[in-house]
Amino acid sequence: MWIVAEREWGWTVPPGTEPPDLDLLFDLVQPFHPAAGPMPPLSQIGTAVEQD
Repeated sequence: MWIVAEREWGWTVPPGTEPPDLDLLFDLVQPFHPAAGPMPPLSQIGTAVEQD
């Protein structure tokens, strides 16, 4: 679920189930996330993403 006020995705893992492997997710979003503080609005992120 998208949390508009915090500009982040959230989800619930039902009790007694194994959480999914999130490594790929972290790899995908890390270039967009600032080193500190909240996520900036999309208008401040731009369209280009630096690549390694």
